[in-house]
Amino acid sequence: MCWIQEPEAAERFRAMFAAVGGDMPPPAVLAAPLLFASQLIGGIVAGKHGGGLAPNDADREIMSYIAHAASVAIQNAVRRKHLETTQAALIERSSALAAANTRLQQLDRVKSDFLTFVSHELRTPLTGLGAIELLKPDASAPDQVELIKAIRASHGRLWGFVERGTRYFELLATEPGVIEARLDFAELVRRTVKQNRRLAAANIPLILGGCDEPLPVLGRERDLIELIEILLDNVVKHAEERTECRVEVIRDGAVARLVVSDKGVGFQPSMAEEIFRPFTVADISHHSRGYALSLACAAAIAKAHGGQILARSDGPGLGATFTLEVPLSPGDTGGPPRIAVGGKGAA
Repeated sequence: MCWIQEPEAAERFRAMFAAVGGDMPPPAVLAAPLLFASQLIGGIVAGKHGGGLAPNDADREIMSYIAHAASVAIQNAVRRKHLETTQAALIERSSALAAANTRLQQLDRVKSDFLTFVSHELRTPLTGLGAIELLKPDASAPDQVELIKAIRASHGRLWGFVERGTRYFELLATEPGVIEARLDFAELVRRTVKQNRRLAAANIPLILGGCDEPLPVLGRERDLIELIEILLDNVVKHAEERTECRVEVIRDGAVARLVVSDKGVGFQPSMAEEIFRPFTVADISHHSRGYALSLACAAAIAKAHGGQILARSDGPGLGATFTLEVPLSPGDTGGPPRIAVGGKGAA
């Protein structure tokens, strides 16, 4: 008898033999199915030519072992082929991604080089156009007065954009860790805030809180002052009149942290990282007041000092919070934070 115990497998095995023009093997022949993932994929037939004694249990055990080993070998071969195909596809996709990434880096460098070139090249004609400031319009000609006023305003805005763009690319070229001096970050924040007149001019109340101890950092004073002023000017641009601005400087372990928060127009939470990219405008209604480069400059300054700047808002109209983190100078970990929050208003 043939050795096929499962009725369904026996029927499929019989159909397989019929498909090739044969019949089921004679009694002296052993036939065993080959299975792959519980599916019949073939069979093994063994026997003596011309017939012979019927197979015994030992013969069936040997045939079972051979069929099992053949099935495993077939499964391994199929899976190995599948893995090879998958690996080849992954290698091809990885190569495509690497090529695309290289292309993006090249495009980014071209963009930076182009903008740097434009910024520098615009300075020459703008310097010449600055002569408009020497013109004294005829008061009796109102149209001439308005025209010269408009030209001066446009010249000033374009000059400011070129200066800010040039400054941004200078910051990008700054190597992190190139530090000039040891500074007291807490004192620097207090001094810069008190010297800022734009908040008071915009009628924005200020609450200043700070550590009652020095926060030594390694940095460039002029750059850190510029960063602090950018955050304060950002409040002026986006906060409504008489909305409170809070500035706090604290120690958090080995980090000096500056937190500037307002109750202004805010932004979509999804823009929290994007707003530090150049030419990104989170609030289009206030875009005419800036060049869409200030926060990008602030992020570049923070990075050059080994720190970072983060932004958070719960949504439009719900205010915003900007947090600057700068590492304290090596060896200064200090103690627990001691914060003295007062109601000091901006002078």
